[in-house]
Amino acid sequence: MEGSADSDAEIQASVRRGMLSFPHARLLKIGTPYMKSGVLYDDFKRGFGNDDPDLLVWRATSVLMNPSLRTDGFNRQQRLDPLRFAREYEAEFAEDLEAFLPSAWVDSAVMTGRHELPPRDGIEYLAACHSSGGGADAFTLAVVHVEGKAGERRVVQDAMKGWARVGTTAPDLVGVVHEIADLLRRYRVSRVTGDRYAGQWVRQAFREARITYLESERDRSQAYLEVEPLFAQGRIAILDHPTLARELKLLERRPRAGGKTLVDHPSGAHDDHANALALAAALAMSGGSEPELYAFTSDDPLPRSQDAILTEEEQVAAQKRQAEVDAKLAEEARALEEKQRLALLAPGPWWSAWRRSRARR
Repeated sequence: MEGSADSDAEIQASVRRGMLSFPHARLLKIGTPYMKSGVLYDDFKRGFGNDDPDLLVWRATSVLMNPSLRTDGFNRQQRLDPLRFAREYEAEFAEDLEAFLPSAWVDSAVMTGRHELPPRDGIEYLAACHSSGGGADAFTLAVVHVEGKAGERRVVQDAMKGWARVGTTAPDLVGVVHEIADLLRRYRVSRVTGDRYAGQWVRQAFREARITYLESERDRSQAYLEVEPLFAQGRIAILDHPTLARELKLLERRPRAGGKTLVDHPSGAHDDHANALALAAALAMSGGSEPELYAFTSDDPLPRSQDAILTEEEQVAAQKRQAEVDAKLAEEARALEEKQRLALLAPGPWWSAWRRSRARR
């Protein structure tokens, strides 16, 4: 329930609707603390140690809840992974050491009550999108502009749109592209930047809508890392968009070999809105420039680069190579998580006690 940007809140809302049919109904939620976001943390912040007529929060260690656990093996588990030990056995929320953006940074960037800004004269706008092939991902668009000069420059978000599957019904993707084109024209924007992995139909659809599609050389992780200082220094103002805020708070920082850092959403979650915003903000702070851009216009049948012309076959091959790299990184992340999980389950005195308690049931 904590893994998705909005599933925990939606599930809770559904359960509460059902509770209306029963007098004196009570909702009991049991969970293991993780990041400082989501329904579990919201309840903890609101009700732990505070008098609340509608909420009672209980936090307890594993030993308190299960006195049969033997603690002589806990020191080893704590040495293996102190952060996970604090969460799993001491019911402590992580101090955002694994989170990319602390919740406080995101909350301070949200302009409460501001859901969209109208176009204004004299402002140059930039737009970025996260395309979808009609699956679980949403098709999203972010529009931003820059205010201030030199060291005082800050990014201001003007629009955030998303089109996602409703039940089993997928959005009309061609219609989505035309909606995006209409919105961009309102902001006097004639081009939109997206990732390199968009399907050919996306490029063709934007071309037919008379919008130039720019293929970014920034991957999502690079875009996130470029906008991190904006949140840290209070130089970005984002719209009051709950899904966007939750996606930003759920982003995780994952170290990689060679001192590299990967920023991505948790397994099973999404970052479609956050991805579009980060790419737009990174473009805005760099003056709209890219390390290398592939532009698709209504007049050019093939992509153009500043240095070379890429054939369709070269585009497909490059996308295939990148997909293989992404798959390998994802597999490494899963292997690391499994290794850490098994380390915590390594046999010890507490293991025998647990086996005995299971056998008595």
